[in-house]
Amino acid sequence: MILALAVTAAELAELEDAHLRSLGVGEDPLAGRSPVGSAAGTAAAATAAEARRSLVARGLLTADGSLVGEGGRDRGRVGDEDDVDGAGAEAMLVVRTTLDVRASATCTIVVERLVAAAEPDQVAHGVRLVHLFDGLACVEDVADDGGRHLWLVPDPEEVVGAVVAVTVPGDATSGEGAARRAAAHRPDAMGDLLDGPTVLATLSVVAGDGAISGEHLLALGPRGCWVAHVDSPRGPGGDLDFLPADPGWVARRVRDVQRTGHPAPVGEEGTMAP
Repeated sequence: MILALAVTAAELAELEDAHLRSLGVGEDPLAGRSPVGSAAGTAAAATAAEARRSLVARGLLTADGSLVGEGGRDRGRVGDEDDVDGAGAEAMLVVRTTLDVRASATCTIVVERLVAAAEPDQVAHGVRLVHLFDGLACVEDVADDGGRHLWLVPDPEEVVGAVVAVTVPGDATSGEGAARRAAAHRPDAMGDLLDGPTVLATLSVVAGDGAISGEHLLALGPRGCWVAHVDSPRGPGGDLDFLPADPGWVARRVRDVQRTGHPAPVGEEGTMAP
């Protein structure tokens, strides 16, 4: 994976606006805005202005709010294509491509990691989004403070690894036996009923139009892996039926989404074994 950006939520919003304007969509970021500190100014405006200043200082935006290398009112200065070459041009190409994939994604795999054991080879992530478009992917990690880390991923197998890395512990084993019913809203009870999973996470797919499909709850660990369809019929009290799965289930599901653009319909995965 190629690290493209490490930004705050406000900085990402400014980059998204600049990217849309470079495609002929969106408005001038300076038009109609009151100066920060004026009576009409707001905390949101001040945050946006600070984000723009930070991005200008980092060489990502020009003073007029355009992506560096895209031109704008500052043509002939920082934004001139002639002034962006070598490593700078390559870095901006990665940034623009990453923003392209994120904005144009046909679907997004959403992973929310709820519980995880500390492991030397795993970094805990709260939320990881994997935006897919035309064979490319943008992997986006969302920090608790709203910060974002975005990677450009050109290799489909790296996309699979990006999801597996934050869901499947290295010592995970296959679940065995019949389905088990557990309360999704009680992680402590789930741990007892599902053999003490070390990772508890949700995995869902969001289409380009925002529709959510194939949402699953995963309970994975060294004593077995279990998967429940969140949208399946529930038992009394909203309990979910967890089916035994093998550690390769997550990778197969990601490949299925890569291949078709959506997860397999409920009921077509059998017992979730290979």
